[in-house]
Amino acid sequence: MRTTNDRPLRPGRTLVLLIVLVSLSLGLIGLSATNKLDGVENWLTGVLAPVQQGFSAAGQNVGNFFSAIRDSQQLQTENDALKLQNQSLQEENAKLLDLQRQNDELRHELGFQKLRPDLINLPAAVIGHDPNGTSQTLLIDKGDAEGVRLGMAALSPSGYLVGQVSEVEAHRATVLLAIDSNSKIPAKVQRTNADGVLAGQWQVGGRLSLQHIKQSQTPGEYVGKGDFVITSGAGGIVPKGIIIGQVLSVDQLDIKQEQQADVYPPVDANTLDSVLINVGTK
Repeated sequence: MRTTNDRPLRPGRTLVLLIVLVSLSLGLIGLSATNKLDGVENWLTGVLAPVQQGFSAAGQNVGNFFSAIRDSQQLQTENDALKLQNQSLQEENAKLLDLQRQNDELRHELGFQKLRPDLINLPAAVIGHDPNGTSQTLLIDKGDAEGVRLGMAALSPSGYLVGQVSEVEAHRATVLLAIDSNSKIPAKVQRTNADGVLAGQWQVGGRLSLQHIKQSQTPGEYVGKGDFVITSGAGGIVPKGIIIGQVLSVDQLDIKQEQQADVYPPVDANTLDSVLINVGTK
């Protein structure tokens, strides 16, 4: 059963409605041309302007929001690129510094060889230190197979004595540094040839101490501030004449009837990347 609402428009009614709409449109166009609708248009403009402005502002805010997101993403991309560039530069700088250090050590080695052509030295890389931190030692990459023996002198690339070999394996060895309290090296004052024993003082808060120097009536007769301490060569293992350090101060030990001098090493052995092992003389 069909209701009245379901009935289709008759052709006559449709034609009438179409004529009315066309006539109304033409009338409005005519009135607009004669400016008779200005008041209505102005009223509508005043009513709709805030709404239009609101939509415009909302659109602008949305645009600004997405623009800020794009700018943030761009900044993040640029920041990541700068971080990678900075990391690359740091790695390159570290490599250059390492090459510079190696060149300096090689230059020192060549200079020392010219000063002491009588010594046969074996270059060795430092590959470790005492893991417990209770002693002053270096682990090197040369051992018995390369001719390293117990007691051999370990020198810095510039030719200063830094210690002696204390343990030897097939292809590596341990160097006991001169500043360790277990180190005792026959030495003498370069200026006066006064003999003594250079003892390490690291475990008791010092560095080096030249002990058992005979006492004198005149200050500086046997040892004085600024004197260089060198190896004496006693024992035949460590060659003589190698600088170990420089005297900072001298104490008179009246009870023992001898003098003792505080000595400062010219090189920090813990910063070395390589050493020279004196394996003999020519």
